[in-house]
Amino acid sequence: MSTSSWSSTEDFEEAQYISRRNNNTLRWIALGLEILGGVLVTAVAVYLRLAHFQPPAEDLNWKLLCNDMSLYEKQTTNDNSIMLYVIILAVPSVFIFFGEVEFALLSKKSYFENMDKMERMGRNLPRMIRIYAMFFIGIMLASFSSDYIKIMIASPRPYFLTIYGSNCPLAFNGTKTDDFYEALKSFPSHLSCVAGFTCVFAIGYAHKVRAQSSTPLLTPIMTQGFLVLAVTTSLDRYTSHFNHTSDILAGLLLGLVLALYTSNLLLFVLKLRSKSNDYSRWLNFLDFMIPRVSMPPTYSAEAMNARTTNPQINSQQ
Repeated sequence: MSTSSWSSTEDFEEAQYISRRNNNTLRWIALGLEILGGVLVTAVAVYLRLAHFQPPAEDLNWKLLCNDMSLYEKQTTNDNSIMLYVIILAVPSVFIFFGEVEFALLSKKSYFENMDKMERMGRNLPRMIRIYAMFFIGIMLASFSSDYIKIMIASPRPYFLTIYGSNCPLAFNGTKTDDFYEALKSFPSHLSCVAGFTCVFAIGYAHKVRAQSSTPLLTPIMTQGFLVLAVTTSLDRYTSHFNHTSDILAGLLLGLVLALYTSNLLLFVLKLRSKSNDYSRWLNFLDFMIPRVSMPPTYSAEAMNARTTNPQINSQQ
């Protein structure tokens, strides 16, 4: 081999090495930015949840508020919010875990060939971490969004005047406690927002991410189950007089929008594509597909061009 051939080969290998090194550097930078963004979102969400921020109560029309009869509901002594939070966080998390175990053990992907069970689980670990990271960040976004709206709107809870309305509106001129400001954070329902996000995210995972070949009937069953779970946990806030109906509906809607966005972003992160050539719709993971009607072959553009350009067909007509 000539000297010029050796030099060109060495230059090519060196260029490949530099390209791989640059790609690895960019991946580490992107991973660092992702982790930093997740930590910031988590910190802000936890701070808004635990800190006692004071809503702008001075802007409320106290005279009009004192005549609102819907704010004289009796406050319940049984607060099931902790148990409900555990349920709406644990059930989707366990479902995703078993879905990923099923995918690792039963998938027929080429990169799983000639691997035993433990090797398959290790090979699928980065994908599982990605899914749980998107799930966790989505929960933090739902928590941050609902708490921020609560502080800005300062909507009274249904029991507000039952506790603080004995000398309304003169009673609101004195020093106000943290419980007083907490009673002004009704809209939207934080529990409903988180429940709407976790359950709809799990539905999106069941439809478009989880491998359905082994247990196809599990997907519709879990879809109905997660919808029922989101509604029933949210209704507890109404029966306990912690939130109004509008608060619950707004929380569910906010969680639904965030779940739609996060679920479709997850498809992009995992590089999952539809098998059809049709473009992907924003709501496609719920399978809300509208049937399409194709033009009959006799009236297609190709047929019309053939009829106009073929002299024999025109002469016969």
